[in-house]
Amino acid sequence: MFRAHQLYLLQQIDLRLENLEREFQELDDGSDLEKRLRYHEERIAEMREKLRSTRRDVADRELALRGIEEKLEKLRAIARSGVIRNPREVVRMEQELKELDRQR
Repeated sequence: MFRAHQLYLLQQIDLRLENLEREFQELDDGSDLEKRLRYHEERIAEMREKLRSTRRDVADRELALRGIEEKLEKLRAIARSGVIRNPREVVRMEQELKELDRQR
């Protein structure tokens, strides 16, 4: 009887061991998570590069805008001063002012 009980306990241990091994085999080894992590790291790197590029573009455009605004201010000051008396020069300056306003 004692021996039968020991065999029963051994079977229970074996069964538990089989169940644990099966559960272990079913566990995710993390490779899927690693792939997803690499994918997202690549997307982040791409976005960072795009952000750097956009910032450079914004800085360039701000610099160009400052140049246009300075030129506009100079031309407006000249126009207000009345220094230019030639009608053709006045028309040319007005056209240039309009063009600079459009560029802004």
